[in-house]
Amino acid sequence: YEEREVPEYDADDKDIAWLHNVNTKNGQNSGLFAAAVGLYHQVAQRIARTSSDAAAATPSTPVEVRLSLDTFEKAINMLELMHFDAVKAWWEEQQSGPSASAPEIPAMKRLLPRAAALEALSRLVPDARLAVQLLEHWLRRRQQEGGPLLARLWFEQPWKVRPCRGWPAHASAAAAGLR
Repeated sequence: YEEREVPEYDADDKDIAWLHNVNTKNGQNSGLFAAAVGLYHQVAQRIARTSSDAAAATPSTPVEVRLSLDTFEKAINMLELMHFDAVKAWWEEQQSGPSASAPEIPAMKRLLPRAAALEALSRLVPDARLAVQLLEHWLRRRQQEGGPLLARLWFEQPWKVRPCRGWPAHASAAAAGLR
């Protein structure tokens, strides 16, 4: 899940409202100052991970961090793809053994444990409290929508996704309306 990629997820009005609410609750910082505080916090955490003297790199006072729309969209995108990959891996595991009936997809918390999701989120969202709030928002939104938040995942069931090495020339022409 590349952080540099443009996220597939596009925040909607509910997400924007949640983001505004969480940023307002998490601090009154705004504009350039909020960006500087967030950057300082990220750099301090990276130094703490690589430095033997983690205490020297940790801010002495609590730093209030805001979540940008771009980071929010990347985080939701990452969680969606992680869940999709977990379902796909589970399905492949089911296919390796005998089965008398169609298996039921396990609960999300079994497929994508909270600790694994929060660990992945920590790379995008340096503030642990904010990462938890984001994870809970994602879980609520998936429950409200009744499934994935990425539109294409509604149609790409993991058990039907197959790598495509290339389309035959006649199929490509037909798809393009040239035949």
